Amino acid sequence: MNIIKENNLKSCLDMCCGSGIIGITINKETNIKVTCADISIKALRVAKRNINLHKANINIIKSNLFCKIKNRFDIIVSNPPYIPTQDIEKLDSVVKNHEPHLALDGSSDGLKFYREIIAQAPNFLNNNGWLCFEVGINQAKEVEELLKNNFKNVKIVKDYNNIERVVIGNYVK
Repeated sequence: MNIIKENNLKSCLDMCCGSGIIGITINKETNIKVTCADISIKALRVAKRNINLHKANINIIKSNLFCKIKNRFDIIVSNPPYIPTQDIEKLDSVVKNHEPHLALDGSSDGLKFYREIIAQAPNFLNNNGWLCFEVGINQAKEVEELLKNNFKNVKIVKDYNNIERVVIGNYVK
């Protein structure tokens, strides 16, 4: 939220929005214009319900990553699927039996969607825009390195449990 407030950002894309809670929180805390995008119709139904419940002003788009995205944004946030395929069966049954595998499976190393989003994000970010990711445990350094190719001011932020959980970078043309 600090990035949004400190940089007076006006528009946000929540890519791979799932339930929509990240976009909803951003909208409610900052009043910035938010668009939520996901490939899953089921996830978007849940997001729509949550958006209505919280009376958030959010646009929803069904899109496979950036396929249907037309606008540019000041910030893109994403909590993409990041579990390595081979680790899904090892997850707690509450997760593996109730979360769609589509929302979990980040391919063999868990980084597939980070690579794809990082590669395409400059086409959808305004100059001096930001890209922010939630990452899995022990993925922050790898995502940080991926971001450093096209982004400035890349940094890792720890969560309340002191786990490296968010990686952010600034896009400057």
